[in-house]
Amino acid sequence: MSDAEYEDAEEKLQELNQEITDLGEQCLYRTMMRVAHEARRLARVEQLLIPYLTASFHVMNDSRNILQPVAGREVSIELITLLESEERARQFQPNLPEDEYERTKWWLTACSYDNLAVHTSAVHGYNSDGMHQCISDGIQVCRRTGKTQCISCFREYATEVYMASDDMDMALHHARVGITHKDPGPHDRRHAGAKDNARILLMQGHVDAALEALELAWKLTDVYHSPYAGKLNTYTMAVEMYHLAGCPERLESLPRRLSAEEGERHDGSDDEVLIEPPRDEYPSYFLDRDSADAFVACCQGDYDTAIALLQPWDALLREQNCLNRWFEVRLRLVAIARMTGKMSRAQALAKPLQESAQQARDWLVLRRLQRLLEESIPATPLALAGPVTVGPFADKAAAEPAEQPAETNAAGAADAESEDESGPVTPLGEKIGAFYGRLMQSGGEEEELAALIRDIVAISPASISDPVDAGRVLHVIRFAVQDAGPTTEIYRWAEAIAQHHPQDATVLSMFAALAAHLRDCAEGDLDEVILDEKLESLFRQSLDLDPNAGDNFARAGSYYLDQENYGEAERCLARGFRLMRSSSHLALRLASVYSRTGRPRDAVAVLDMALREGCEDPDVAWEAALSANHVEQYEAVITYLDRFDELNPQQPWSNYYRASALLELNRPEEAMVALNREAEYNPEMTYHVAVQRASCLAALKQVDELHEQLRNVLSLPLSEVTYLTANGMQKLFTQLWKSVDACLAPGDPSLQSLETRLLETGLAPNEMFAAHRERATATNDDTEIKSNFYRCIVRQPLDDRWLSFSGRLQGEEDWTAYDIPWGVLAANETEAGELVMDWQARCFPLPAEILAVEEDGTDFSDVAGVVWQGYRDGVFPDDDDEDDDDLDEDSDS
Repeated sequence: MSDAEYEDAEEKLQELNQEITDLGEQCLYRTMMRVAHEARRLARVEQLLIPYLTASFHVMNDSRNILQPVAGREVSIELITLLESEERARQFQPNLPEDEYERTKWWLTACSYDNLAVHTSAVHGYNSDGMHQCISDGIQVCRRTGKTQCISCFREYATEVYMASDDMDMALHHARVGITHKDPGPHDRRHAGAKDNARILLMQGHVDAALEALELAWKLTDVYHSPYAGKLNTYTMAVEMYHLAGCPERLESLPRRLSAEEGERHDGSDDEVLIEPPRDEYPSYFLDRDSADAFVACCQGDYDTAIALLQPWDALLREQNCLNRWFEVRLRLVAIARMTGKMSRAQALAKPLQESAQQARDWLVLRRLQRLLEESIPATPLALAGPVTVGPFADKAAAEPAEQPAETNAAGAADAESEDESGPVTPLGEKIGAFYGRLMQSGGEEEELAALIRDIVAISPASISDPVDAGRVLHVIRFAVQDAGPTTEIYRWAEAIAQHHPQDATVLSMFAALAAHLRDCAEGDLDEVILDEKLESLFRQSLDLDPNAGDNFARAGSYYLDQENYGEAERCLARGFRLMRSSSHLALRLASVYSRTGRPRDAVAVLDMALREGCEDPDVAWEAALSANHVEQYEAVITYLDRFDELNPQQPWSNYYRASALLELNRPEEAMVALNREAEYNPEMTYHVAVQRASCLAALKQVDELHEQLRNVLSLPLSEVTYLTANGMQKLFTQLWKSVDACLAPGDPSLQSLETRLLETGLAPNEMFAAHRERATATNDDTEIKSNFYRCIVRQPLDDRWLSFSGRLQGEEDWTAYDIPWGVLAANETEAGELVMDWQARCFPLPAEILAVEEDGTDFSDVAGVVWQGYRDGVFPDDDDEDDDDLDEDSDS
């Protein structure tokens, strides 16, 4: 292709891209899609990857608006392939523009993963296999690409996932996080969060609260990335909610809605009206509009019109594989059949819906459907999951009773991790109860447990006729088996029991949990017998047989967590936690999933729910405090520590975290009281108390006492502090430096001594370097100089002074040198090295050397200087010998 042809193609593609943007702003999505496909075709022919990716983004992102999730999913997969594989990208365009490709990867990769998840969910269900994993994977992609603002998109996706999981509390948590996420531009998701909040509250029957959320959503439409689409969809919600609340006149406060034809004739102000696009252009909107109009018809008693509006969509959505949207339409058709007294028709409509929802594990749809088919519960045309007390469909009866714990099947009496021998009277109940007693009295003695196992296995599987006995005997032997032993014999015995109860959910769950435990104990002997596929099949069977047995979900979730399959672990544990809100077992494990997948705020939410529901496990309060501390929710830290101290008083470390939180809240007097208690309850460990006391004195501006306390802190040998991690020390030092820097003048000798000690330990806080750069900025007239960012690796040799050195930490005594990374802003590599070496000279008396300098970013407007000091890695004597060998080899060559 000649240069002229190349330029013509690029110009044409730019024109098409602008046309796509203009059409999208007008919600003319069908036409926009045709133009986007034309741009994709032209870009492919001309082998221009970036325009191809841009056009594909619009196809992927807006397929939902024309109800084509399968097509959107296919494009998402193609985009991920081109963005994650430079080789595939170069096959598309050999002369790939690298800088532009890298920029496109930055903004498009997370969007592609988000759209893949959304479209896959639209086809298979939001709680179907792998959907929970998509949340954590997507968040990790956002962090990997540096596009952390897109985490809010996965929050919205998580809202849908938890609604399908029938966990409305967690769904609300994600929606409300969205409301607080203010990020001007296309990533401002407050409108979406407010709209989700209204939808969830409405689903539960909380009409007044839903109306407040709706009003907020309307106010936030202007900050949505497409204000026009935001207004159209929020107006449709308003139609339903105002009619449900019995106040349709409130629609008069909104702009008048006009059809496209009416809009052409309108000659007034655009602010007075909301003109719809042509019907074929925005099918997703008109699905919602027809659904709302059908609801209004029901309010007027015109059920035939409502059915006529919904039935065409029912057929189209199934044809288009829009499973989630079909769920909603079919539920409303079932509701109308029920309300018109056609119960046989309602049941016929419900059957395929129930089958599909069970396959998708959409517990909310199943619960709504169950309510519709229960004739004692008043139905609404919206098939809500809770009663309403206002409007034309208000339930005038007494308020609905509190939801009862879900029933389990016969063997479900045994909790997933309890050793409770109580339960219904069964043929072997007394005998198994005695087994529990022996287990509790064994004290873990090997001989006692071996005898217990022999007596349990002596029971013939064929004689265990009651599923309660079967579940309990499998449960007790799991806790008796603690080491390698007759694991194969036990497995075959347990397998025979499970085969006698193939349709009992809890027996299958207990057997799967026991089998997994036996495999771990057998040290590889059962790996070929007890396969992952078999265990997963057993757990799935148990969950499908009884989707309301929380203990079974707990066991399955714990298994997946041990396998580090965090997506399935989250799905199972989340369902179990929904059924058993006060379970510490479930709350702690679900919080562990969130912590391991980089979602500490979700961990706090789960632990908080458990405590509010009456959980009295001090471990839950403790983990809640630590998680809240991690996300800097310091008021919450104190609340959770209050609960922990109430449940488990006078424990060490509780008042350390309390003092830390109080210092962050600028309450040093209370922090000092907490430190006195920490010293009383934890007398053997004093360093953290000494450091925090210095922080308190600095916050109280008690300068003389601060100087004395700093001398005390700096005299304590850090090498003897074995009870603090490097992260813990750095947090202590960060808080101390911030407090002292705010109290003392920059040239104060005590402050300088503290900074030197922090440098010597390799744990100097980033804030310290930022303060030095800011002071340099204040004295630097030329603030327009651009800097590059460099990562420098420095090797610091050590000598005999290291053993008694004040900056040596526990476990570093055998080092002969250490390597440490530094981050620095500088004009060039030479300046970067010089700046780093000036700071490194304060770290140890011997001269250091630079091993490497790597550029990692350009054109920063900040003043030159060190940005951070990284964690150091020790060099041991053996490492030195290997280095010498390498040098010898180099000299020989």
